[in-house]
Amino acid sequence: MKEYFPQDISARMPDGTVVPMMQNDFEDGCLRFAEESEILFHLGGLPRNGVNQILNSTDYFRANGTRYWVMDYIDGISIYSMIRLHSCGIPWKNALYLAGELCDVLEELHTGYDLFHLDIGPDHVMITKDFHAVLTGFGNLSKLGERRDSRTIYDCWEPPFTMPPEQGVSHMAKGAYSDVYSLAAVVFYLMTGRTIPRFTERLREQNSVVSLQEIKPEIPQRVSDALIHALEFKVPQRTQSMKQFKEELGVEWFLAEQETSPQYTIMNWDGS
Repeated sequence: MKEYFPQDISARMPDGTVVPMMQNDFEDGCLRFAEESEILFHLGGLPRNGVNQILNSTDYFRANGTRYWVMDYIDGISIYSMIRLHSCGIPWKNALYLAGELCDVLEELHTGYDLFHLDIGPDHVMITKDFHAVLTGFGNLSKLGERRDSRTIYDCWEPPFTMPPEQGVSHMAKGAYSDVYSLAAVVFYLMTGRTIPRFTERLREQNSVVSLQEIKPEIPQRVSDALIHALEFKVPQRTQSMKQFKEELGVEWFLAEQETSPQYTIMNWDGS
């Protein structure tokens, strides 16, 4: 269960009631929290082949002066935790399989619901025991055409490495290409264990992202090129959709070459 309790602008009374200290800010945040939980509840986990590909909300309600959101328990670990166990990344074939799943669910969000995630990161992708990707962290979820500011560089001293350049400027339009950049940064991290330079570093030093093949020569050129294209600094030059990203990665070609899906279970997560 997730509770809306911003400790910097609210306090908890002895009876458990949450009382706002900054009424307007509290109500604005509470409304956003309610919108997020309601949207996810109606999305119903976006199941594909019987597997929930996004965090599934089962209930949401108001109580104790605030709001609550009930969600399924995900039996697995985040990509961030996985890379802490495998500092050089996981096999590229396994990462490509997960990338394909995430491309599919994000394409559905973008085209079927006009929704953008805008906060994709290694701590917001869970990997289940049976090796499926589940997308979480929907606090930045935005509708097509919304100009609502996301959690950008202005909210922190350093933006996350997955944040695209346009998201660090409040007036610039965000879109499917923004999620493409973030997902590509996560896939790069998953395959290599390395983060790409933050967009502020790329802007300041005019540097580009290193080719995956320079880090792991066994990664196919096609996969490396697809990630470089998805991580283009300038939006017009970048991969524009999840469908295009999946095609350039060659996910369908790769899966056609496999007799079964790649197996990378929780037994491997402890490093054994």
